[in-house]
Amino acid sequence: MVKQIVDMDKKQVTVNAESQTLKTSAKKASESAIRVSKALALNIKFIEGAVLLEQKPDGTRTKIRTIKRVRSLKKNIQKGTQLCLPQKG
Repeated sequence: MVKQIVDMDKKQVTVNAESQTLKTSAKKASESAIRVSKALALNIKFIEGAVLLEQKPDGTRTKIRTIKRVRSLKKNIQKGTQLCLPQKG
């Protein structure tokens, strides 16, 4: 695995190795979940673009809803900031 090194304030921070491992394991987990769901003839829900879709075991796709993008109210969010979204209701 290749590591990238970024120089920030004369400190060397190793980036990419951990995030690449996380991406790889998430991809393997989702592929496994899809394979098992298809084997058990279960519906699969997924996001394609800005649309939430449901795929049935026979291959037909149904649009559940369109997902609206939530824009940040703050332009500069700092590390550790707590975010609260309004509850639906």
